[in-house]
Amino acid sequence: MNEHRESKIWELLKNDVNLLTPLIIDEAATAGDRYAQSIIKNMGLYLGAALASAANALDIGTFIIGGGVAGFGKPLFDSIQQTTASRVLTPIRKRIKVLPAKLKNDAGIKGASALVFYKS
Repeated sequence: MNEHRESKIWELLKNDVNLLTPLIIDEAATAGDRYAQSIIKNMGLYLGAALASAANALDIGTFIIGGGVAGFGKPLFDSIQQTTASRVLTPIRKRIKVLPAKLKNDAGIKGASALVFYKS
């Protein structure tokens, strides 16, 4: 971050790195900030490589990405998909799917509340 002081991220953080969240990065990327866009793309590369390794080792076909990171949307998922496609073994390549979680950040809350009602 210190090497990219021109990034809109710094403006949104008001120079306080402790306020950094995926939402800030997404806002800067949406505004056209190239550094923020590169963060999202690189995150997709690393996630895609990890998912491809898991798919190759365990024969997993579908991955669901949730949490704040999933809020990056299409740019992140495109990067993940390209990376997994280039790294996964050919026989399983067509089966690989990377999907956003439908419940987004609410999965934990909904799961906990369902557990309470189930146990009652």
